[in-house]
Amino acid sequence: GNLNGGFKNSIENYILNAIADAGHAYVYLFTFFLSGVVAMMEKSGGMIGFTQAISKYATSPRTGQLAAYFVGIVIFFDDYANTLLAGQTMRPLIDSLTVSREKLAFFVDATAAPV
Repeated sequence: GNLNGGFKNSIENYILNAIADAGHAYVYLFTFFLSGVVAMMEKSGGMIGFTQAISKYATSPRTGQLAAYFVGIVIFFDDYANTLLAGQTMRPLIDSLTVSREKLAFFVDATAAPV
């Protein structure tokens, strides 16, 4: 085969069929609407309030990492929701405690799927 035919075949067989599947469509819609809710919470200041409440207890890099871990466990009701909510909520706190975003990504990922 040629590259053009392989590209078209991949798009048709894998991407379009996955989007057309009703189960996949519900996951896409859920993630889309959840990210909209997260954006509204961020714009309204709800996430800052939650982060400020946690910052009373997370005063060092170590306790900030523990807070990110526990927030990932407490917020868990879906792996996509956990990734969006825990990551967006804890990012300002982790940045202020000079913990790398890679560590935050690890904690969010470690608490998203396995729990």
